[in-house]
Amino acid sequence: REDSTAVLFEEWGAYQETSLQYSNGDTWEKALHRGVTLLERLAQDNRLRIRQPRRNLQVKLIRKLSNGNDFVAYIDAIGCLDGTRCLIEWKTTTSRYTTEPEGLLALDPQLVSYSWISGIAEVALVVFVRKSQPEIQYLRTTISEEQRLQYGQLVEQTVSQIETGLFPSHSGIRFPQNGCLSCSCLGLCLGATKTLSRPNLYANPEPATLIGLTSLTTSGRPLVAPKLNRRRALFVLAKIDEILTWEQSVEHERETRFVDLGRYLCEVRAGQYWRLDHLSSFDEFLEKRFPESRRKAYYLMAIHEHLPPQARKKLKQVGWTKAAELVKVARSEGKRFDCATWLHRARSLPKEEFKREVNRHLTGKETEPWEIIYFKLYKTQLAVVEQAVETAALMLGTDKSRGYCLEMICADFLGGASLENPNPSALLFSISRLYQFLPPPQRRQFLEQLRKAS
Repeated sequence: REDSTAVLFEEWGAYQETSLQYSNGDTWEKALHRGVTLLERLAQDNRLRIRQPRRNLQVKLIRKLSNGNDFVAYIDAIGCLDGTRCLIEWKTTTSRYTTEPEGLLALDPQLVSYSWISGIAEVALVVFVRKSQPEIQYLRTTISEEQRLQYGQLVEQTVSQIETGLFPSHSGIRFPQNGCLSCSCLGLCLGATKTLSRPNLYANPEPATLIGLTSLTTSGRPLVAPKLNRRRALFVLAKIDEILTWEQSVEHERETRFVDLGRYLCEVRAGQYWRLDHLSSFDEFLEKRFPESRRKAYYLMAIHEHLPPQARKKLKQVGWTKAAELVKVARSEGKRFDCATWLHRARSLPKEEFKREVNRHLTGKETEPWEIIYFKLYKTQLAVVEQAVETAALMLGTDKSRGYCLEMICADFLGGASLENPNPSALLFSISRLYQFLPPPQRRQFLEQLRKAS
């Protein structure tokens, strides 16, 4: 078993230095904290069971249509919610999903689509609400056999229209901004219960539009396909398989042949060589060749695409993880990228120190080594700990991480303990750490008072 919070930190940590745009004063650390809180809440609720997760998470389903095309769907999970087997779709949002009127969830075209392709009637949304106090909604509904039959007919009709060059408009229920709530047809769709107002019982005379079908493929035919060089494609695919085989048997090759692997992968994507394996997309090609994680493949491709040729010749001396860090600098500086200087730093510095050097260069901020520490807390203790951390955050400023808040609490405790049991070293340490948390004006005021006291 894996620790879900540790996996979240590892996956989200890959984007810590990426130039992302955060809204409403959000930060990478705040997003991580909300994610950890939601995962812990999910475990505490204990309402979900997904057995054989490697098989029942990210399930790919394909349904052959009558005209030879394929309908492809990727379902988030198949498991049990409150003991009932159902399809599960994960959602994240900043506001709660609407639950009224009753039966509204069954109109969601995505859930109807998944129920149709899988034949499973019970479907559920597990909604992670990213608020100041995160919460999780568990919404379950049943898709009727009639709905699945109608959706199958709609798919066939839509594909026929697309093949003739007519692309239907997209509409339909989406959460949490739900257009169905203001639709005059809502009463008809839900069976016209008495709880709905009379205007909702009549259909709008405007022409109906088809709901969006975003998972259709036309037998793998791209809109504009490059001319396939079969001989070259066979050579490149064989080289990729050769390198991947070496990676499994010879650890040293993993750090010396990644440059070639990134170059070949870029060529496969550009020339669409994956068609030789009768695959429908480049992502499917990566899923087959990199079953553990496709992220490394994209890192290797970025190394080939963003580092200059003179740098790629020497990358075997530094390894692919440092090369991925060099890509960040090359992207940031463009033509001003000092290839020789950064290659020298990559060769001479240990991996973690080189990462800090890259971060310092990109952000202008000093970083220091960090470590994740886990504590087991009982539910009765959570309220006290959360209140203490939130109080410290108000004193330090909301931009400080929870780690800094915890350090301030500990430093304050050490300071108080040192007064009762004199320990000058511990007292000096706690005061110096607390001083670092002060804004510049308060630092100057503190030093002024210290001079007067001395």
